[in-house]
Amino acid sequence: MPASHVTSVKYQCLACGYKGLQTAQGKCPACNSAYISSVRKPSSKQLNDGRSWRTYTLAALCLYLVMAIGYEWLF
Repeated sequence: MPASHVTSVKYQCLACGYKGLQTAQGKCPACNSAYISSVRKPSSKQLNDGRSWRTYTLAALCLYLVMAIGYEWLF
């Protein structure tokens, strides 16, 4: 199956890890297990939550580094 055909994963088998778009009568087509879980993509807000504090921390550390180097250079 071409990769362009599979656009989003709807479920994942908890027994073997198979991912697919549809189930055959509620069972995994790879291992015939009934232990399946629906998979949802995280929203864009959930993806951006972790990025904001990392950006501020990186900016603060860079500012601290510049100030420490500048202080050592002046004195």
